[in-house]
Amino acid sequence: MSRLPMLLKLLAALLTAAILLPFAACGGGGDAGSTDSKTSPSQPNITGTLTLSDSDFLFLKNGDPCSGSGGYSDIHGGAQVVVKDESDELIATGSLSAGHVSSGQCDFPIAVRNVPDANFYTIQVSHRGGISYSREELKAKGWMVGLSLGD
Repeated sequence: MSRLPMLLKLLAALLTAAILLPFAACGGGGDAGSTDSKTSPSQPNITGTLTLSDSDFLFLKNGDPCSGSGGYSDIHGGAQVVVKDESDELIATGSLSAGHVSSGQCDFPIAVRNVPDANFYTIQVSHRGGISYSREELKAKGWMVGLSLGD
């Protein structure tokens, strides 16, 4: 009977090892998956609204879906938004979201994610001319822009 306590201790040790071994193999719960705080900060997102003014929207209710027509047919949800730097190099792309009527105009949310650092940025929607901002201007605006097109 003196063997029973020894077998129980051995069994307890084996069970403990079987339970703890997977944790030891994973690194003990340290910072294996975390990012170093000294790495470059995340790149900003440019957001905002493109407001399209056209008499077509005057008779629609606020919140109704809308998109450009005629000379503005390139302005619609999904239209490409490009961002270029001071060297006119393309550095980021995004798109307009679906437009909705607001006070007789059509508002399209703008989203361009992970915009790399530059001194100046030119934001262009579809084939339209771009609007330029300095880094300081965009930072002061919280990386939000308000663009307008139309009447």
